Amino acid sequence: IAAGSLVGLAGCTDETVSGEWPRAGYDRRNTGDVTDRDGPGGSLTTAWTAPVPDGYNRQTPVVVDGRVYVGTADDGVGGDGTVGFSVFDAADGDRLRDVRVTTGPADGGSNWLLPDSLVVSGGAAYLVAYDGVHSYTLDGEERWHRPVDGQPQSTIHNAGHSVVVGDTVFAPTASTTEDTPAPEGLLAIDDASGELRWRYEVPRTGRFGWTYSVAYAEGTVYLSMLETGVVALAADSGEVEWLREVPAAGPPTVADDAVFVATERGEDDRSGIRALDATTGEVAWRQVGDGEWLGRRIAAADGRIYCREELDVIVCRDAATGDEVWRYAGAGSLSLARPVPMGDAVYAGVGYSGDDEKDGIVALDPATGDRVGGVGLEKNSGYRAKIAASEERLFVSTRPDQVHAVEACTVDAFDRCLH
Repeated sequence: IAAGSLVGLAGCTDETVSGEWPRAGYDRRNTGDVTDRDGPGGSLTTAWTAPVPDGYNRQTPVVVDGRVYVGTADDGVGGDGTVGFSVFDAADGDRLRDVRVTTGPADGGSNWLLPDSLVVSGGAAYLVAYDGVHSYTLDGEERWHRPVDGQPQSTIHNAGHSVVVGDTVFAPTASTTEDTPAPEGLLAIDDASGELRWRYEVPRTGRFGWTYSVAYAEGTVYLSMLETGVVALAADSGEVEWLREVPAAGPPTVADDAVFVATERGEDDRSGIRALDATTGEVAWRQVGDGEWLGRRIAAADGRIYCREELDVIVCRDAATGDEVWRYAGAGSLSLARPVPMGDAVYAGVGYSGDDEKDGIVALDPATGDRVGGVGLEKNSGYRAKIAASEERLFVSTRPDQVHAVEACTVDAFDRCLH
């Protein structure tokens, strides 16, 4: 398609899929930084679309060794809800297997059972579900289950993946303990046995304290807690290195010797971003903006950070100062998920209010923020879209209940895709 168009086309498939995306944050630091990959460019088309089990699908795809993994949770209407993951061939979208991990109460609601938490690392899969942390082989055999004494939640908490470092899994409870006697916090789990090594408990301050996806860098685990703060923990012992009380409202991103975290509305009803010194926790800078705040995820690459601001704006800021570099405001809505910075473009889920364009993916110039292309996928999907990037393709989960593979499309003078 021509640059600036969002009309989805079929075909133009390339059977080679290389490059991995093992968790929602991509790397252990949650940066989403794949600028070492050129990416598919601005002229895009849909290579394949596959259904996932019926439910409120808000899972970021995971791409490892030519396979696409998608966490699944059906809604339990008329019976028990089921949590698991589905596996697809990344080249053609063939569904290879469905793995059942756990079940939940009847009519519990799929979004109550499973946050966006699937990770594939070292030949195993990890999920944080309402009833604890699960690890499975990629063939679907259970390795272990570490309960957290949680329950299904309607917290709309959607960022809760773990990080695997060596032989330890660092997993947040991700709001599953809300309204239970169990503490919210972070678990350090032996990857071989599932045994608990240490546990950090969120301070009981009367605030929510729900924990988000974990970040890790240089022997330190970083955890953000809703309305409570950000804590840095020694990975080997769980000892607190520093705790900064800030109104955190999203997972931490670690880059350029700083921890970046979205913050909630203050008394002036403005949300923002804070940069904390990764060693001391001191506030390096703070920026504010209008509009939506809860659960925003921040990408970082090449000395810049990217995230949504308001309901319909993506902002790029200088990582060292917080100064605005550019903003894109050409959509009706944008995904809360982390934008994906690649070599040729920054990609994000996008929704449009008009009837002539499907929601889907927008491609932005990394230097200017100008729109350079995109692809339409389906109506009412863009602001829910979550993206994983391989070398050649983008894999996008949307609602209702689909995962798409998007790739480059060479076009002729009439904007037709050349097969």
